Amino acid sequence: MRLDAPLTRLGELRVEDVRRVLGDQVWTVNHVDVCVLAPPGGVPASQRVSLGRKRSGRGDHLAVLCPSCSRPKEILYVDGRGGLSCSVCSKRRTREQREVRTTAWKLGAREEDRLLRLLQRDGLTSAGLDRARALAEEIVRGDRDRIDALRPRIDAALTFREVRNR
Repeated sequence: MRLDAPLTRLGELRVEDVRRVLGDQVWTVNHVDVCVLAPPGGVPASQRVSLGRKRSGRGDHLAVLCPSCSRPKEILYVDGRGGLSCSVCSKRRTREQREVRTTAWKLGAREEDRLLRLLQRDGLTSAGLDRARALAEEIVRGDRDRIDALRPRIDAALTFREVRNR
């Protein structure tokens, strides 16, 4: 089966996108031919991807099989060489894994990441929007609290600058 419909994310092939394109027919095919566009400057991947089952929760779920390791996965990534592979084979790391030890992560990037992931979900509900709004307000309050804590230092620096420029 050939998969010609455009997918929603650059550099990723998600089983949910395959399911959305094929509909009920997804349960009858063994493989799909895909072309996944890479992020700007990257090499797109065009190849046949097998579909399989993945044990999860209460039963089996549809999955795409990684061409490199044959493990069932939810997402395959463009590997930069014109192929697709899973996060383990492509050594892909999440934003949290990359930034967890940085100062920015400790000062609000974690909450920003949670907010962005929440807003990028397919089928965002009104409850999800309420959670996103509450999280955005929490981020703003945290920023204001940090600015208020720094206000004496800011005022001192501005006063020092005025005295020095006289």
